[in-house]
Amino acid sequence: MTTPQQTPQYGQMLPQAPETTPQNEPTATAPKSKSLPIWAAAIAAAVGLIVGAAVGYPLGRSAEAKAQWQATQTTYQKQLDEYNGLLSKLRKTSKACQPTDAYSRYADSLDYSDGTLTLTTGKYSAGTTLECVEEKMDMPSTLTSQIGMTNAFNGVQNADFDGYTVTWSFNGNSGLNFTVTPSEEKPQNPNK
Repeated sequence: MTTPQQTPQYGQMLPQAPETTPQNEPTATAPKSKSLPIWAAAIAAAVGLIVGAAVGYPLGRSAEAKAQWQATQTTYQKQLDEYNGLLSKLRKTSKACQPTDAYSRYADSLDYSDGTLTLTTGKYSAGTTLECVEEKMDMPSTLTSQIGMTNAFNGVQNADFDGYTVTWSFNGNSGLNFTVTPSEEKPQNPNK
């Protein structure tokens, strides 16, 4: 309900009309924002940098150490698998090439022990056990020829092939002494 506008009488003052604000305008004014002094921002940045370095550096070094350990372990495992593959081939050759006929059993001795395949042949060996070992080990033909042409004057000889070292000598009275071993020693775990 609206009141009629009053007319003032002589010497009388009109009461002030209440202030009205349009509904679209905000009634409260926004407080002025205070800006941080430059020195406060510099201190905050320095503190952040120090905290970041104190936490980030050890975490980064830890991650680097873990990555190095994993790489070392992977390399060791690969070398160990290769070494075990070489030993496996020696064991299989020993089983496959055991002398079968009566004369070869008497003249030839083929043993596998501790990563070494050893063949000792008699003076009059037929050579079948040696040929089997050369074939199963996939020896290069140049090496098998060299072994076949060995005489007592050549002394102890050796050669490397496919990760193996072959050592042999021949004596006219006792026959051939022949060993095959992995060229490298068994890898040791560097993380132990």
